[in-house]
Amino acid sequence: MDEAERLGFTVVRRCTGGGTMVVQPGGAITYSLYAPRWFVDGLDAAEAYRLCDSWLIDALRGLGVDARFQGLNDIAVADDACRDTVGGQEPAQWGKAGGAAQRRFPAPPDSDGPGAVLHHTTLAYELDGALMARLLNTSPEKLSDKAVRSASKRVAPLGMQPPLQGMERDTLIRALSRSLGQFLSVNS
Repeated sequence: MDEAERLGFTVVRRCTGGGTMVVQPGGAITYSLYAPRWFVDGLDAAEAYRLCDSWLIDALRGLGVDARFQGLNDIAVADDACRDTVGGQEPAQWGKAGGAAQRRFPAPPDSDGPGAVLHHTTLAYELDGALMARLLNTSPEKLSDKAVRSASKRVAPLGMQPPLQGMERDTLIRALSRSLGQFLSVNS
């Protein structure tokens, strides 16, 4: 953290937890969903993450990006360099395009309200891999099941995905916002 602060980064901790991110202006897309707790009632953590980010996976697929959920809270995209283009099989490697964090809040004791769920997702749009490697101290456990040796190699920024290359960040945000609007109109 000392190096991040020395370079002028503001270090914050989200109340929802989650891993460390390096977010530079214009280099990320972050959104938060705040909903009544009943929205995720009866769902375990994995199901709640998938519900809150399902619209995102659909939106990315609609834009031609091969996206899926990976682990509890990651958004992964296919590394086309590892795809068997002859057989069209699963890619050998999936890169992390984003990650989510979530927290459920009970209703206050003097309230009849339902409580709430707060869900954050941050997507990498552009990434300075060398800076990320310099600032983050990624544990070997985080990379143990990945086909990479460094955190910067594990991240797959959306702006580098072939269907999105050349797409301005604001254009991508508008496309994602339309998909979120459709999701909310169906699930409200």
